[in-house]
Amino acid sequence: MENKQKVIIALIVSAFLIVMAISYAGKKSEENITSPPIAVNSNFSEISQADQEKIREIMLGVMQDTIQVTPAVKQEFISIFKKYNATNEEIEDFGMYGPALAVNYQKMFFTDALQSVQSSSSVKSQERADYEVELLQKGLITQERIDQNDAEMYKIANHQLSSNGQVLVIEDIKQTLNGIDIVGGRIKSLFSR
Repeated sequence: MENKQKVIIALIVSAFLIVMAISYAGKKSEENITSPPIAVNSNFSEISQADQEKIREIMLGVMQDTIQVTPAVKQEFISIFKKYNATNEEIEDFGMYGPALAVNYQKMFFTDALQSVQSSSSVKSQERADYEVELLQKGLITQERIDQNDAEMYKIANHQLSSNGQVLVIEDIKQTLNGIDIVGGRIKSLFSR
């Protein structure tokens, strides 16, 4: 894999970690104590710190392609959730609103960015707008973050320096989308039955 593609995948993984931290940090339990940061719903709030670390280790390894998704890896991953009586639906929800959240949102964002660069006009697809509403309702994104993303899209469309200090060009965006597809495929393979 060429270095630029490795850098893009590393950036996607970093963004995933940021989204995961923001999404799950600060969730409160009934006793007003901060719950473990991996919780998606009540069943996940009981996951031990050691099991949370193992979940993160497997997900990051899969995303970075340092862990191959084998039946044994899938079984180990799913068995952690089953240990806490998570249903298949809850595990699928975790996949959709945990690791896949960052990948899905970035895919929509950079697809819009490609159109924005090509048209020199800020684009927000209906799909991304609807997804933002859903994430906002679930408390997985803030309005401030949505506004920041809209401001970032404006910069991208107008060929201004983005928050990472670069002017994004079509080739960069296409490579980013390719990296997102690679990471998304890895995550999907981990959650597929």
